[in-house]
Amino acid sequence: MSFKHQFSPLPLFLALIFSSIAGRAQYVGFGESSPNSKIDVTHTGSTGSGLEITHSNASNTSPTVEVKNIASGDGISILMGINTSTKSGIDISHTGKGSAIRATSSTNNYASAISFGYFQLTGVQSLDHIALHGVNTATTNKGIGVKGEGGYAGLYGYSANTGLYAQGGFYGVRAVGDAYGLYASSYNSTGLYSTGPSYGLYGQSAQYGVYGSGSVYGVYSGGDLGASGTKTFLIDHPLDPENQYLRHFSIESDEVLNLYRGIAQLDANGQARITLPEYFDAINSDFSYQLTSIGSPQQPWVVEEITDNEFVVAGAPGARVSWTVMAKRNDRYMQANPRTAESMKEPENRGKYVSPELFQQAPEKGIMYQQQPADTRVPEASNPH
Repeated sequence: MSFKHQFSPLPLFLALIFSSIAGRAQYVGFGESSPNSKIDVTHTGSTGSGLEITHSNASNTSPTVEVKNIASGDGISILMGINTSTKSGIDISHTGKGSAIRATSSTNNYASAISFGYFQLTGVQSLDHIALHGVNTATTNKGIGVKGEGGYAGLYGYSANTGLYAQGGFYGVRAVGDAYGLYASSYNSTGLYSTGPSYGLYGQSAQYGVYGSGSVYGVYSGGDLGASGTKTFLIDHPLDPENQYLRHFSIESDEVLNLYRGIAQLDANGQARITLPEYFDAINSDFSYQLTSIGSPQQPWVVEEITDNEFVVAGAPGARVSWTVMAKRNDRYMQANPRTAESMKEPENRGKYVSPELFQQAPEKGIMYQQQPADTRVPEASNPH
């Protein structure tokens, strides 16, 4: 059956009644001479919608459109047939307080992978096409483009290249969690890669600002590694590992130094030739020596200074000598990046402090200070889905 006239609710109503009476074989078409569905609507005009349904009773809480699918196909399928179209497949305008789209999946079929919402882009063009794009232009209450909540992961991203890519005027990613604010892993390369004009990664916490673990390095810095506090190793106390920590602290200096040490056995002539690592000359300069005699009151001395990674010491024949060599680090990195103990602060950091609290200054005077946007969002209880 086919209806070719201006679309109105009455013919649709009558057609639906007639179709239900006629049975499964009866198809109804509007603007379609050979309908292939129970209701087949074809609109060839240059204006107007193919189908418009108005639900105007404010007291009616039933859905405007309700689709019940007990078959094995899709509930709703939309095909955009013009590949040059820049319009959306679904365009929803919502002026109320609820969600523009709310989807619920209540299946308990745990034997297979279940997707609450599935967005797939199968194009092969070279542009950065987007399967899911969330935009919120709200200027108050900190509008959120995409929000994810989950018992395991609030937001999970996987890709052969980048699992999650984010850019932001203040934060690329701001994540909060009971266990991890942000957890990143990679099967092949980098678990977390971040860049920024000031900080590639900024971490703040009551305990660990940034925590890393790895089979090679827990944390690796490609440049200098700085700290206003101490550089510490922390282990379980070997004598009371269940209840105590043991800390040791790095020695500080106004120079970048390498240290080498050992014990030499003096021969019958009271001498010993000490061989340093073969790379010693390649990465060091400005040597200094410290010698201590073991088993003899005679003070040892340096007979020949370091040449070709070796030096000679002398003292009481047969005695042992504890020796230490300190040298200024002089590898290619240090040659390209010489360091001095004192330097002027950058122009933008003058008047600021590394540790403002130690000088009775406000936190905002800190060089590393990051302004946290005030959380002015409407509480969840008064912001229904």
